Amino acid sequence: MSTPREQHNASEEPNSGPTRRITQSQSRIYAQHEQRQSSGHPAELSSDYLNIPNQAGPALTHDTARVHGRKHSREDSTSASSFKRSKSSISWRDNIDILELLIPSVELYNPHDYKTTLQFLPDDVRSLYEQIHTASIGGGILPGEIQADIIDAEPGLGEHYFRPVDETNLAASKKIWEKMKDLRLTASSYGRSESFEGMRHIFVFAPFLTLVFEEPGKAVPPVCSRIVSISGTPLEEEYIPKLRVCKEEDKDLLDKKIDWVVAVELPKSSTLYDTIIQATETRRLRDFNATEDYGIRYSPIAVMIETRPTIQRSDPLVLLTCWAVARRKKMLHLRQNLNDTRNVPSIPLIEMVGETWYLYFACDGDRGLLNIVGPIPIGGTLTYIDMYKAYTILTAIRGWAETTYLAAIEAWLGAAEGGQSSV
Repeated sequence: MSTPREQHNASEEPNSGPTRRITQSQSRIYAQHEQRQSSGHPAELSSDYLNIPNQAGPALTHDTARVHGRKHSREDSTSASSFKRSKSSISWRDNIDILELLIPSVELYNPHDYKTTLQFLPDDVRSLYEQIHTASIGGGILPGEIQADIIDAEPGLGEHYFRPVDETNLAASKKIWEKMKDLRLTASSYGRSESFEGMRHIFVFAPFLTLVFEEPGKAVPPVCSRIVSISGTPLEEEYIPKLRVCKEEDKDLLDKKIDWVVAVELPKSSTLYDTIIQATETRRLRDFNATEDYGIRYSPIAVMIETRPTIQRSDPLVLLTCWAVARRKKMLHLRQNLNDTRNVPSIPLIEMVGETWYLYFACDGDRGLLNIVGPIPIGGTLTYIDMYKAYTILTAIRGWAETTYLAAIEAWLGAAEGGQSSV
């Protein structure tokens, strides 16, 4: 008997439009890919499935293509004016279509080369994307002081992966390495099936995020970003996105909860903390964020994270986008009495699904649109290289949240100019 996923794939017909559905031939290729995964072979996809020509340079490759849930069409271009939507091709239904009905409008873009993506992103996340791109190449992401231990576990790694030896970091590097080994062993025990996502959430994703954002043994700085589980916290009702046309089965998709956020803790003596309280209370709002979590009432949310499997009815990108729309509406509410035309500060959205993770940027677009730019692969748990890529990228995101993002929030609230935070 065929599975729901196979029935869904088999029912798709070729489409000559800009977002192509998978054909029976592509469905067969995907089935072969899943068979290779289950047998432990490397995850490789045919260019027939990807629907893109093999290209030299930084364009989308087999390694960076979305395996679980996103595909790119042959018509995709590297020009900003002709980016095509990312599309969920293997979910219970095409939930991504719902985003086209959101108020305000949302545009999904997948610029699949570095240069075009960099030009397309706004200033407040451009330097962060540069760091992400550098880490994704893999150069210098591994600690040189434990090079022998890492090569023993993953033979054949080139010298370019390793940083110069720094003996002052030896103890910390060893501690992180031991944690990486434990998490890799745990992650591999669940295989590549998304049916174990609940177990990964508890025993892989949560410890990994804690390793990045809490760093056991280190003193907590005055300004710090922390990972916060909000899986039990809804959006504030007035900020739940609305649809131009809403079917009965769609009503429960827009107010779903996400798993985690990264919230930036501020010193109560800081100018920005006072500004946030003033902006919130002046407009008679209960919270600075669009969520009802009292623990982060005055702590700006800098990153949103979802781990829901793509095979479930609610696609993780739909949930993250709905939260980004709600957050944008709240930010506009906080600035409603200011006259200049700034863009709402951008925010990263992260999908931690299976063993390969992806990032999107939610950015202000033209004509009041919200642009969702991605997917951008950020590593995962498939190999130690992937794990250290994810660790390096998430660490860069933490640093960005505590500096550039806070400066953007402060400028948005009218408390600072010139991009310099006074925190």
